[in-house]
Amino acid sequence: MINQFRSVIQWENPNEDQLFIKFTDKGDEIKNASKLILQAGQGCILTYEGKIEGVFDEAGTYDLKTDNKPFITSIKKFLKLQDGSEHVMGIWFYRKADILNMRWGTRVPISYTDPVYTFPILLTAFGNYSIKITKPRYFFENVIAGEEMFCHHELKEVFLSRITQPITDYLANAKFSYVDIDSNLNTIAQETKSKTADVFENLG
Repeated sequence: MINQFRSVIQWENPNEDQLFIKFTDKGDEIKNASKLILQAGQGCILTYEGKIEGVFDEAGTYDLKTDNKPFITSIKKFLKLQDGSEHVMGIWFYRKADILNMRWGTRVPISYTDPVYTFPILLTAFGNYSIKITKPRYFFENVIAGEEMFCHHELKEVFLSRITQPITDYLANAKFSYVDIDSNLNTIAQETKSKTADVFENLG
């Protein structure tokens, strides 16, 4: 008796730093796949010839040969088109779950002029944040840009490059003297969070 092993597409042993990763098919795994497995906190994006054809974000096990869902229908259609042509279809898994308590800090001191004593002040900012991908299609098209893997530490560099200027502008306009910084930390934290919210929102 010959055992027929069914090929399964799934994100095995995801690293906690990984946000997006492309499923790498070895041989004909995508063509011959019969199951798609999404764990809790995972989603996936289907592309065909570089174009997004579907975003799938419900955890579960899906029968690629029988499930009557638009995403599965698309997979079955593109599996047929795979014959004789390689690397035209892609499946990217992404992390849906929150990533909590990530540390950050400014790379260089923020400089502004003390409004009372009129001498330059150098400040550093640091703290923690949590993120969650809420717009996977937008994130994939505008941040991932075809990379086969994208990790949190790479995204952190994007954040740091974009939040320094809003924080600097806020401090310059708020006109806190250096002697008032410590007593206004909560206010500064809330205001800088508000000023940088668009950075996170615009990345998806």
